[in-house]
Amino acid sequence: MKDNRQTLYLISNMYPSKANIRYGVFVKNFKNAVNKKYKIKKIVLAKKYGKLTKLAGYLQLYFKIFRLYFKASSHDLIYVHAPLFMAPVLSLFCWSNKKVFLNFHGNDLLFDSFKKKILSQFQKCLIKKYPVVVPSAHYEQKVMQLYKKNPDDILIYPSGGIDTKIFHPNPLLKSSDFTISYVSSFIPEKGWNVFLNAVKILFDRKDIPGLKILMVGDGPDKTKIKNLIKAHSLPVQLHSGLTHSQIAKIYQQSDIFIFPTRYKGESLGLVGLEAMACGVPVIGSKHPALQTYLIEGENGFLFDTNNTEDLYKTILRFYNLPQHKKEKMTKNAFETALRYENQKVNKELLNFLTDKNPRV
Repeated sequence: MKDNRQTLYLISNMYPSKANIRYGVFVKNFKNAVNKKYKIKKIVLAKKYGKLTKLAGYLQLYFKIFRLYFKASSHDLIYVHAPLFMAPVLSLFCWSNKKVFLNFHGNDLLFDSFKKKILSQFQKCLIKKYPVVVPSAHYEQKVMQLYKKNPDDILIYPSGGIDTKIFHPNPLLKSSDFTISYVSSFIPEKGWNVFLNAVKILFDRKDIPGLKILMVGDGPDKTKIKNLIKAHSLPVQLHSGLTHSQIAKIYQQSDIFIFPTRYKGESLGLVGLEAMACGVPVIGSKHPALQTYLIEGENGFLFDTNNTEDLYKTILRFYNLPQHKKEKMTKNAFETALRYENQKVNKELLNFLTDKNPRV
C-alpha cells in the first residue's frame, strides 16, 4: 500500500539511544507527535564520547544535511532541532524554496562562547526566513528581541509536552516518609550541589523525621555526588538509566520535587512539569524559564538561585504547611501540568506545520 504522507526530514544533533535514553528525548517526543501525519526520515546524531568521535559524528551529520539540500523536494518538510550547531551547512537553505522549520531548545540561543557567536552569524538568515518553534514564552521573547521576529511566525511548543498516561498521580506509592526528589543531569549548572547541601542541613539538624531522598540522573559529576553522599551518610537513593515509567514512580513517591537549576540555557524545565503531572508541587530556583509555570505559593515555591540556605528554608516552609494547603498546592500543580498535556500541544504543533507550510 502506497504511503501518501508528506515526507518530513528530522534533523538533530541529539537523539536517544539504548545507552542514553534521555539524551535528546524531546526530539523523540517530537517524532512521536508527528509520525502519524508525516513520513519521517531521520538525520540525527546519538551521543558521542571523545573529541575525535564527536568530530567524526558532526562531519557525517553535516554531509547528510548538505546532500539533503539537493535531495529534498519543495514539497518535503525539513524540521531542524537545535539549528545553531548545524547553522553553517543549514545556511545553504536561505537561498532555496525548501520548507524549513527551526526548533530552538535553550543553549542554541545562548551565545556564551566564541564558537557559538560565530555559529550564530550563520543562522540569522534562517531565522529571518523560516518559522520558529521554541519551548516557552521566555524563549519566544528572546527570539523576538534578538531577531525582531514576528510572533505569528513563532510557536511555543513545550518539547513534546507531558504524557499523562505515564506521568500521573498514584497515591498508592506514597509512604509515611517525607520524600524529596531530584531528577536532572549531574552537572554543576543543574544545581545538584545546592540540592545536596540543603539535604545535608536538613539531615544534620534532624528537622524532618523519616526523611527520604530520591535522586535520578547521570553525568560527569556522578562520582562527586556519590562521594558526597557517602562522606555525610546522607539518606539518598541514587538512580541512573531509568525509563520514563520508572521516573514517573520516583515522582509519584515524592512529597516535593526540587529543581535547583542555574543553567542559563534552561528553556522550560520539563522535569518540573512531569513532577506536577504526578501531583507533586515543585520548589524551583528563580529562573525565568521555570517562572513561566511555577507560581509562588500556588503550585510550589521559588528560592533564590544558587542559595543553599534559602532552599533549606523553603523545603521546611513546605513541610510545615497545614495539610489542606499542601493538598491545594498538589491540586494546582496537577492542573498546571494539564495545560502542557502532549495531545493538546501536539495538536497545536501539527496545526502550525500545516498553516505555515501547507502541502501543495
